[in-house]
Amino acid sequence: MSAKAYSGFLFHCYTNPKIPAADISEKMHDICEQLHTLEDRLLELKPLLSKLNEQQLRILTKQMSVQCASFIHTLHILFGENPLI
Repeated sequence: MSAKAYSGFLFHCYTNPKIPAADISEKMHDICEQLHTLEDRLLELKPLLSKLNEQQLRILTKQMSVQCASFIHTLHILFGENPLI
């Protein structure tokens, strides 16, 4: 979510008394922190994964669930990396 969209979302929350804006803001902040942690962990994996050959990568990805592989692929796209899968 862009900063402008997030700002508009928060404005909507504060002007709409039915939506608990503080709760939403706190949850979104928590999600952002979790994404930063995931990004750091993925960056730690990058040098290790680059040492694997194609067959080893295939074996590794076969052991992952479809949801996990899809999530990692999405994170790579979001962070501007080439997908591993």
